[in-house]
Amino acid sequence: YPRDFNPQAALLVATLLDNLRNINGVVVGQNRAIIT
Repeated sequence: YPRDFNPQAALLVATLLDNLRNINGVVVGQNRAIIT
């Protein structure tokens, strides 16, 4: 890791990415519901 590596920052990024995936899944599900 770089010298200034911040485990909290890495965790935050991972959490944000996870949230984005969840939001994307919800949006896709809503779009499917609208289409069908």
